[in-house]
Amino acid sequence: MFTLLVVDGDDRFLSLFHQNADTWAGVKIDTISGIKEAEEYLRNTPCDMVISEYALGRKNGIDLLRYIRSRHGEIPFILLTSHNNGEIAAEASRFGISAYFIKKADLTPLFSEIYGKIREEMRKKEFIENLRERESRCRTILESQPGLICRFGSDLTLTFVNRAFIQCMGIPSESLIGTCITEYIHPEDRDTFTDAIRTLSPASHSSPLELRIHPPQNNPGETHLTAWTFTAAFGETHTPAVIQGTGMDVSGEREHAVEQARQLENLAFLSRTAMEFVDMED
Repeated sequence: MFTLLVVDGDDRFLSLFHQNADTWAGVKIDTISGIKEAEEYLRNTPCDMVISEYALGRKNGIDLLRYIRSRHGEIPFILLTSHNNGEIAAEASRFGISAYFIKKADLTPLFSEIYGKIREEMRKKEFIENLRERESRCRTILESQPGLICRFGSDLTLTFVNRAFIQCMGIPSESLIGTCITEYIHPEDRDTFTDAIRTLSPASHSSPLELRIHPPQNNPGETHLTAWTFTAAFGETHTPAVIQGTGMDVSGEREHAVEQARQLENLAFLSRTAMEFVDMED
């Protein structure tokens, strides 16, 4: 359900709004006549869009818009006025509005335009909710994998680590995120790692690599021998937008090398398919 709040001191306009919105499927409309009531409503009720008249007594629609931006973030906002005023439109645009409409004698075209904007926001909301659901499922899969999974940018700063990586390092995820991945790589293997990352390109976006890794508080001699596949995703440039590594501890397990290689290949495939969903909020 898409929740819409309409703020206007004109009871006739609010009544007409309800009448025209009767056929708007999936839209729940609440109407309020003043800013104080609107602020109270927003403090207690989730809302997907606000439509407000500019003239609202001692305060105006832009005052309400400022309040929303400071307390509730980027809720879609439509501003209505009875007269075309470029200064009002320019001021409202500074705070980010979805649309600016003029009320005319015939309100039917106005309601059609408003419904068009509502449908746009409904599609965006549905898309984001679906994407978050898929991201959540993929994150759950990645977290449950026995292999090591990490994610970092071109500056090598970690942005995601799975449970297995956290357990291997023996420190909380909040202590890992924001640090450089090379801190956990044996000093003698760091140049090999950075050279391999530099070779990643749109034409060759994946690289297998063996690395010795260790928890930062341990002596570098106390290491885990790990086999990795690092896969990069590129934007418009040749600089990786994100790099994801999938690894497996192969210390003392050489007799099972073939099976481990198969498992690592499967894990790398899973990781690549999930890359676009991990940390979607960022």
